[in-house]
Amino acid sequence: MSVRLLVFGILAVVTASLGLIGFAAYLPSRPEFGRGFLDRLFYSIQLFFVAAEPVKNGGPMPAVLNLARFLGPMVTASAVIEVFATVFAAQRQQWRARSSRRHVVVCGSGGDALLLVSRLRAKGSSVVLVDQRPSDDAVNACRRVRVPVVVGDPTDETVLRSAGTANAESVYAMSSGSVANTSIAVAARAVDAGRQIPLTCFASVPDRDLRAALLARGLGRTGNHEFRLVLFSTDEIAARVLAQNSPLTTRSTGAAPHILVAGLDDFGQTLALELARRWRVHVNLGRARLILTVAGPYAAAFGDRLRQRFPALDTVCEVRFVPAQLTSLANEHAGLLESADRVFVCADDDVVAVKIGLSILRALRDHEVQVTVRVRERGAELNEAFHGASGRLFDDVSGSLRIFGALDEACRPDAIQAGAAVEEIARSLHDEYVAQCAANGDTPSANPSMAPWEALAEDLKNANRAQARHLGEKLSAIGCIAVPVFDSTMSFAFRSAPDEVAQLARMEHQRWAEERRARGYIYGPNRGEQRHPNLVDWDELPESAREKNRMFVRALPRVLVGAGFQILRLAISPP
Repeated sequence: MSVRLLVFGILAVVTASLGLIGFAAYLPSRPEFGRGFLDRLFYSIQLFFVAAEPVKNGGPMPAVLNLARFLGPMVTASAVIEVFATVFAAQRQQWRARSSRRHVVVCGSGGDALLLVSRLRAKGSSVVLVDQRPSDDAVNACRRVRVPVVVGDPTDETVLRSAGTANAESVYAMSSGSVANTSIAVAARAVDAGRQIPLTCFASVPDRDLRAALLARGLGRTGNHEFRLVLFSTDEIAARVLAQNSPLTTRSTGAAPHILVAGLDDFGQTLALELARRWRVHVNLGRARLILTVAGPYAAAFGDRLRQRFPALDTVCEVRFVPAQLTSLANEHAGLLESADRVFVCADDDVVAVKIGLSILRALRDHEVQVTVRVRERGAELNEAFHGASGRLFDDVSGSLRIFGALDEACRPDAIQAGAAVEEIARSLHDEYVAQCAANGDTPSANPSMAPWEALAEDLKNANRAQARHLGEKLSAIGCIAVPVFDSTMSFAFRSAPDEVAQLARMEHQRWAEERRARGYIYGPNRGEQRHPNLVDWDELPESAREKNRMFVRALPRVLVGAGFQILRLAISPP
């Protein structure tokens, strides 16, 4: 649109200039008309709307004036057509948005919102973007993927209605501010009234303290089972993904690795805790604690916060806090860097982060240390520059430098919807199983199911994932939800009247039996290939097998805390 306006502006100036020149040559032959500059300017402006008075009756006139006579109406007509086309396009977009069904509404104006839009479209979802002040680049990007844009404040209920929110399946609140996204969620909840399609609102709340406060106040507990609110942070999602993609192993000597996390923003804190959680299974097997160093300005001040989020931190890790400016790590803490097996750089500024990563690698040129640099945007492009298959622009420093794009990884619909929760809870379930087996005297050599998660057979991983996916249904049955840990001092206990442990144990046995039968298992008095003696109804199940299910349920609060979640009991009754 701006290019077209520029063209119209240039044509208008050219037409007016030709008119001034033409009238200067023509008016001396028409003494009845004024010949001053203002007179000529007035007549030139008239060329855009009606025939100017001096040329209304035609006759011979200078060529430049004739050209201006035709250009003027053409410019005016083109501008009118453009205005009508723009208005029609806007009305058409509003109609498309309002008439959409089972679509996704994305609210936001940043690169994360546009990235999410493109990925939703790539999955085949119908999408509507709501943006208060969309840029030309955003409008053009949406036009290319056939996404209507609704211009307006997404915190306004009327604007959300014009985006067809009443018939949408989900809303993503991706504005830059935590409060704004919370307001969008409130507006979406208001639009939700009386709707037939269940609506889920995913609201980005980057501020961890505000997110914890909202969870504590029960904002996600609406009392309406047709509306679900999920609060998330792209930093936390990205940190979980990075930890998941960075498996830890012991050194060749059998010693625990040394991990250095440089930078303690929300991403850095979450990354440090996720790496610690992943090492817990090794500690359960009797191995040494992970050496975890966290560096940054005022690093020691973060100790209590990290321990609150993961109470078992000191049991799993030997934690070291190093107060340091990140830009001075390579020069002032060379010994610390040399002792590390992996370094994760989490600086606020992307350019500074890459500089720090490169300076660390220069200082460690004689040591094999993998350095991962977190950047917020353009991670894929930077990785291509260092590791591109079609040719590198820069030296990849012997493959030791890795660029991790936080937004690239976090702005994926499946990552936001799951919040990496299923994988984390599945891993924590496995860790709990390993701890119980170790307490009973089992060893990994005798029981292959006790292997660390990274070495676990895929079918056993899938069994844990199936359990993790079912936890939401179990908790919902007793009027509870799982939320990210925000207060480790808040305890949870199952009720005895009615007996919630027995209720959930029965549900777990039913889930397990249905899963086994779907895989072709049948009942058999002795355990063997595709046969299992516990494939019976709960009432016929041996007491030892029932107790095993009860033990699983009793461990759930501990399992969830280990994965970074806690259970909240809702004020409303379960459906």
